[in-house]
Amino acid sequence: GTPATLTGKIVNTAKDTSSGSKEELEWSLHAMMDGILRMRITEKYGVPGSAHQNPRVTYDELVLNETDEWKESGFAEWVKPTKEAAAQSDALLKRLAGMVEPNADPSNYMALHYGDGEIDSATGNILLIRVKPFSVWLFREANIEAGPAVVLNSDSMMSFEVRRFKDAPEPEADESEEDGDEAEEEEGETPEKEIVGYWEDGLAIYADGTREEKKTESEEEEGEEEDHRKLAEEDSMEGLDRQGLWEEKFDSHEDSKPYGPMSVGMDISFPQCSHLFGIPEHASSTVLKATSGEGAHYKEPYRLYNLDVFEYELDEVMALYGAVPLVVSQSTETETTGVFWFNPTETFVDVTQSQESSSTHWMSESGIVDVFFMPGPDPAAVYGQYAKL
Repeated sequence: GTPATLTGKIVNTAKDTSSGSKEELEWSLHAMMDGILRMRITEKYGVPGSAHQNPRVTYDELVLNETDEWKESGFAEWVKPTKEAAAQSDALLKRLAGMVEPNADPSNYMALHYGDGEIDSATGNILLIRVKPFSVWLFREANIEAGPAVVLNSDSMMSFEVRRFKDAPEPEADESEEDGDEAEEEEGETPEKEIVGYWEDGLAIYADGTREEKKTESEEEEGEEEDHRKLAEEDSMEGLDRQGLWEEKFDSHEDSKPYGPMSVGMDISFPQCSHLFGIPEHASSTVLKATSGEGAHYKEPYRLYNLDVFEYELDEVMALYGAVPLVVSQSTETETTGVFWFNPTETFVDVTQSQESSSTHWMSESGIVDVFFMPGPDPAAVYGQYAKL
């Protein structure tokens, strides 16, 4: 695809993180021709010795591979706060921030103004970015008064489980919480070996050239019981679900996860919209029905997963023959907008609807957060933008 137009860093400030330590993610925006905007969130690659030294698997070669078709937008301008009271950028940020958050502090916002025409032609798009907590709003410059067409992470549901090693050292306790006593090594305890990798069966490879020995079934059962007791205690204290962190069992099969869980997720909302379409293929209505919230039609989220189902059930969210992570919003106020969640792993999508807006919550098993905004503003434009992918 096109090179990054704007880059940054996202820091997880939650008290409890998926890895138990400080987490930082790389964030980038790619302004493209025809109004399309791409937002990618990945781990911080290239850190020697880390579990995320190498990039996660993505499938960029399947899209944006027509170099003649895809080019950067005609212009792109980073709008950021200044110390000049009369600055035009501060006036724009104050205006947009006030539309999305009452009594907003404009200094906590910035924006990306991009488009294909002249920069002052009022035909481009503006992505408003709130720094803390992280959220983004997409406005059409020609219809700013209608409000944002798409909003990401307004409900703070963004999740990104970073990769880590199973036997990585626990995060050091805060000095204010230590009691001053040093932990002593139990008599006869074997010191931990340095792990440099994992075999296909999930067993560790140690720095001294040895490998982890496979436990017998009785040892595994005994170890699992002990682990479950330990996890239950940790869950009650930390509020985190640690079941199945490193392996999952399906009948007689076991799926190892040498880097732990790697799921990603994000909430994507469409203000002033009551009709959403897309995320095929399901034996359901064309208009997406609510799966959560008051009056929800379904009790489970839509599932995106390729399956060959014989005699499938009707009016169900179960997966069928294809999976297309595209959702299209239709509104008389914000017109037509599309969002493409570029993640081919198994994905679940919750849909919540009200008279004021419709929202979706995307949850993927692995991969990265890679979102394409297609601002339309009409159905022909949205599907034309999508067809270029």
